Amino acid sequence: AALTLADVDTVNGNITIDTSGDLIAADVDAGGNHNVVLTSATGDIAVGTATATDNTVTLTATTGSITDDNAAAINVTAASLTATAATGINLDTAIASLDASVTGIGGIDIDNTSAALALTDVDTVNGSIDIGTSGTLAATDVVAGGAGDVLLAATGTITIGSVTATGNTVSLTSGASILDDSSDATAITASTINLTTGAGAAVGSNSGGGAIPLGYLDIVGAPTVNPAAGAADAYVRFVTSTDVTSAQVG
Repeated sequence: AALTLADVDTVNGNITIDTSGDLIAADVDAGGNHNVVLTSATGDIAVGTATATDNTVTLTATTGSITDDNAAAINVTAASLTATAATGINLDTAIASLDASVTGIGGIDIDNTSAALALTDVDTVNGSIDIGTSGTLAATDVVAGGAGDVLLAATGTITIGSVTATGNTVSLTSGASILDDSSDATAITASTINLTTGAGAAVGSNSGGGAIPLGYLDIVGAPTVNPAAGAADAYVRFVTSTDVTSAQVG
């Protein structure tokens, strides 16, 4: 039988709950600078609301999924969310940092509301990653495995570190610019890359040192790139494992 957390809260303390079966987190709130840790060993986790304001919510469904149990309302409110599931993650959040993994077949679907969201380590074994947020988005490390695509959208600037969908599609949609993290060690890897910016915004930037400035958006290989039609400027470099094959400025 499922364990239902109908109303679990602290004034000043952590909340840590482990169960063997399904877990329904209807209303969980850790107060006083503390964390929420919920684990299901063999079932699914359905989240109504889990709150750790300014702190961390950790959700682990070792063999199951993590799902939205309150329709369009916010499921997780915290400074950071760490979520691990076997068969998929689907949540509405108000967070600033996300670390999420799906270890089996399944995708990650996050609808976030915050001024800024950092995707510190987001990956799937075989599934798409679809993340949208208000404000800015920093994609530090995002990897969709198997047949998965990556879809990232933000009302503000998107800053790209390492974003991978090998053999598949990466789609970036920004209400402002799409920028590089100014590191030659990170890049976009995909067969098709779709770029959409706000009108008059930029793809990459002509800033930083080097023969090709570090601000150029780094793309691995020679994929099909569908550029942002409304961008005022585009600064992109295409790299292989050994050298830069070409650079474009438009």
